[in-house]
Amino acid sequence: MASQWVIRAGALRQLHVGNALARPTRVMELQNQLRQLSLGSQPRSATLQLGRVSVFSSQQVCSFATASDSPKGKAGRPKGTKGKKELTEKQLAQEQKRAALQHIRDLKKTALEVPKGRSESAYILAAQQKIQELRQQGHKELAMEMMKIAASELKADPSYVDRFRTQAEENKVANRAAYDAWLKSHTPLEIRTANYARKALQREPSVRKSYPPLKDDRLPKRPLNAWLLFLMDRRASGDFKHMTVKDSTSHISGEWKQLTDAEKNVYHQRQVQDHERYRREHLEVYGEEPEYLTLTGRESEE
Repeated sequence: MASQWVIRAGALRQLHVGNALARPTRVMELQNQLRQLSLGSQPRSATLQLGRVSVFSSQQVCSFATASDSPKGKAGRPKGTKGKKELTEKQLAQEQKRAALQHIRDLKKTALEVPKGRSESAYILAAQQKIQELRQQGHKELAMEMMKIAASELKADPSYVDRFRTQAEENKVANRAAYDAWLKSHTPLEIRTANYARKALQREPSVRKSYPPLKDDRLPKRPLNAWLLFLMDRRASGDFKHMTVKDSTSHISGEWKQLTDAEKNVYHQRQVQDHERYRREHLEVYGEEPEYLTLTGRESEE
């Protein structure tokens, strides 16, 4: 075996490297000979020596590769690229849930967070103070138990609550001033957009918190139609104070149906004037004409 290895090594030395570099095919022949010699030898030391004989670097060998030799994946796709996998029903449901949660988060951000003010209730202020006093006296009950103890003591001493009525009124005035300042820090357009978001949040069944509309006197009031103008006039007359809202509305609706066209025309003219008022205020506040005018309420009860 040793003599055969020497013969093969001697034959390897007789190879002309310069001729091998002349053509790519000869490079492949030389690589095949080296591979056969390496496989034919068992000793580890001989294999290491063959490694030293090789005169071609990986860059030189790769330089002879053609475009057809580039590695590709399945269906002629370049290696490393992956096709988009179809989502399972479970994954699709998770994506939809994630999108719904993000939609709610965006609505809450647009709806604006109203700053919290101090309590405007004298009873709550008295109860808070009473709980603090009980804690200082050494009571260590839980919150619900402490509230029950405070309530029983406030019931026994009603004058204790009267001490906080002035503070409650002061808190009410301070809260109103803080709210007005916060409101003016936003443009009327932001407040209108926030009210749209709040209305959408009110329709979301998963949202437990209440989002009432923000009241801003700068926003133009929606125009009224002829029927609502008549309804407001009749209720302002005081003729229906003894009736419920439902009964009074039904009664006034009957009166509206009995009006002549000339009598109704007076309210239709007021309707046109109110729409013009809204258009003018909308242009002044938002800097643009209203895209459309939606009549509030029913146009007619006929």
